[in-house]
Amino acid sequence: MKLKQIIEQARIVDNHIGYPMEMDFKNEIDRLTLLKGNIPPFDVKFYRGNDIFYLADKNDEYLGHIEYKPISSIKCESIQFTSTYTKVKGLYKIAFDLIFSYTNFKCIFGDKEQTKRAMKSWKRILQLYHPIVFDTLENKIINFKSYQDFEKQSSTFWSKNRESERYLIGVSRGGLTSNQLESLIFKSLEKIIENQNKHPRTTHLIENLTRRLDLTEDEANEMIEFFKEKK
Repeated sequence: MKLKQIIEQARIVDNHIGYPMEMDFKNEIDRLTLLKGNIPPFDVKFYRGNDIFYLADKNDEYLGHIEYKPISSIKCESIQFTSTYTKVKGLYKIAFDLIFSYTNFKCIFGDKEQTKRAMKSWKRILQLYHPIVFDTLENKIINFKSYQDFEKQSSTFWSKNRESERYLIGVSRGGLTSNQLESLIFKSLEKIIENQNKHPRTTHLIENLTRRLDLTEDEANEMIEFFKEKK
């Protein structure tokens, strides 16, 4: 797998604890639209239904899904994720790129109530795309020039008070360039390696990378080799 494919893949969020929909997928597969097949590095397929995306292996065995609903009050084509489920770790990190590339949706939002795990995932996504916030009370979108600009006000949107429920946090189509993505991943990897050198007995580097960046061992090894070449 090429590093470019790794760094351009995003991780999807688990806003809700979903339930497997394997039987639904089997019953609906003839009516679904195949958006893309043979997706590396897992060789999976990405299908779209009326209000759902499905992930399947090359033999059309169900691997997971993302349920969504449209947000009609926003002028641009927008959706909100409502539930997710996956059987295999790491498959969802390609979803944002595929949705933006193979649908007309220009904005993707999370749910009003987000777990700490969901917030952690969204923070990664917000650094790869254009951060936006939908103010449901004012019915308007708040745009940010960068993740840093969003971060300055993020306490308002991430807070657990009732006021925060008026906001939907999301991203819009058009993320960083490949060079910027490469730089972002490079800096993240550099920090992990630096911390590993300071505390060599805490955990193995490969384990650290797979856990923190949601990579396979092969991807982690490739990134380390890439890092050495850059150095």
